[in-house]
Amino acid sequence: AGDAIFAEEKEFRPTEDNIVVKVDKVYVPVWQVRGKRDIVEVNAFNGQELALPSDEGCEVF
Repeated sequence: AGDAIFAEEKEFRPTEDNIVVKVDKVYVPVWQVRGKRDIVEVNAFNGQELALPSDEGCEVF
């Protein structure tokens, strides 16, 4: 007598009534560290370097 393994894969998608989207503004302080060659931007909240420039497409005064 042999063993049998059964596998089943299903996709479950929520209906529109089950989806709630909440949008909030979050302000994150950014430090610009200027060196001889480059400027590095650092998230002042967690200390991690930003992967993308924070001022992309806007003027910062």
